[in-house]
Amino acid sequence: MNLRVQVNETDYGQIIQSLRTLEKSEESVLKTAVNNTATKARKLLAQKMSQRYAGKAARKGEVLDSGRIEKATASSVTATVIFSSPIHEVKDFHVTGLKVRSPYTKRGKFRTARPKGNVLKGGAKKFDEGFAVEFKSGHIAVVSRIPGVNADKFAGKPKKPHYEKLRVWYSPSKASMAANVYDADEISDRLHEEINKIMEKVLKEG
Repeated sequence: MNLRVQVNETDYGQIIQSLRTLEKSEESVLKTAVNNTATKARKLLAQKMSQRYAGKAARKGEVLDSGRIEKATASSVTATVIFSSPIHEVKDFHVTGLKVRSPYTKRGKFRTARPKGNVLKGGAKKFDEGFAVEFKSGHIAVVSRIPGVNADKFAGKPKKPHYEKLRVWYSPSKASMAANVYDADEISDRLHEEINKIMEKVLKEG
């Protein structure tokens, strides 16, 4: 997700008019306001993501680390907040019952009990279709079978449930999580608060 923080044209004109009598550059004032807002927006989105989503992928510190800011300058008073990450596996959120004990096929080890978990905050639920598997590489994932689609090693053989290809369960990336909690009006209000604060300070100093 790329969140742009910028001043609309009407507000920009009013602010420029108000600051024309001061020695301080109006662009500099706006740049500071926009960058301050972008910093607060990044923290606000991280907080809201950690409140909405469950597990380690949504921890506030990890979310903050996945976000960066392309700052505004005096010549371009627009800042961009960017959250980026791979698409997470569902186990990166909150999943229990991932310990695999019993061997099932030559491909890997499977757990017969259904794991439980949740991506959004709330009570963990048992996965109706999903189960845990440990691949030969040692990677453990929550997967489900793709009905009627044999794994490559069983191509051309009769379609049987335990021959079916496995699909790893994935969940939202940080960018998708940020987009889901983003509130444009809230960010706009924060921007105007910052502009007002900085304008009051500059006018007092001027």
